[in-house]
Formats: sequence, C-alpha cells, structure tokens
Amino acid sequence: MEISCHMMGLKATKQNVGKVDGDTNGYFDLARGNLLNNPGAFMQKMIDFKKDAIPETTVKRVNAILLSEDFTLEKVKSASQALVAIHKWVSAMMSYHELLKIVGPKREKVAEMNAKLAIVRASLAEKRKKLREVEEKIDSLERMYREKVELEATL
Repeated sequence: MEISCHMMGLKATKQNVGKVDGDTNGYFDLARGNLLNNPGAFMQKMIDFKKDAIPETTVKRVNAILLSEDFTLEKVKSASQALVAIHKWVSAMMSYHELLKIVGPKREKVAEMNAKLAIVRASLAEKRKKLREVEEKIDSLERMYREKVELEATL
C-alpha cells in the first residue's frame, strides 16, 4: 500500500505507525483511512490521476519500490489479487512518465513549429490578398485599355 500512498501524494505520520501488525512505516493504516475506505473514490483518483505531472521525488520513491525484490508481480499476487491491478497501474504510470521524458520535448518542438507555421500562413494570406488586389488592378487597367482601343478604332 506504500506505493499507492506515494502515487497519491499521501505521507505516513507517526500516528499511522504501529496501528497494523507488520506495517512498520504506517502506510497500510494511511491507505486504509484515505484510499481503501472508499474504493469508488480511490478508483476515481486513479482515473483522474495527473500522469503528465508526476513529481520526480514520487517517481524515485515509487521506482525504488517497484524494483525491490519484495515487490515483484508474483509476490504481489500471492499477497493480494486486488493489489495486482494497482501494481500494474503504478507500473504503467512509471512507464508513461519515462516515455513522456522523450515525447514531451518533441511535443514542445511541434507546438513551437506550429506557432511559426501560423505566422508564415498569416503572412502568406496577407501576400495573397495583395496579389489579388494587384491582379484586379491589372484586369481593370487591361479592360480600360481594350475599351480605349475599341473606342479609337470606331472613330
């Protein structure tokens, strides 16, 4: 449950320690009071989790737990089938965070290039407008010229 508390930004206090046998850090008591007492709200917190803004301190703590020999998927399965889904969700969030480190700068570059493209397109639209005005002026002058030539030919 320690991993769930870290992901949700919860910190165990001295008040949580020792309330549950074997829970030396107080995370099970903390999770029981803040997450497990309302499974629907806990599920909603997981759904609404801001995966694009996971603090690096949380990532370091959670990855240390995920990589420990005591927190393998097999050991989690043997302890609680319900925790398997949480383990998978946390692993997915950590994978997403690592991928975001690669994709994030590329997204920023795309946004920057799109902003530059918008400026170029606006400039192009302005130049096309001026070109249409010049072409209309040329058409008008050509029409006037033809009218004058026709008028002089009739005289």
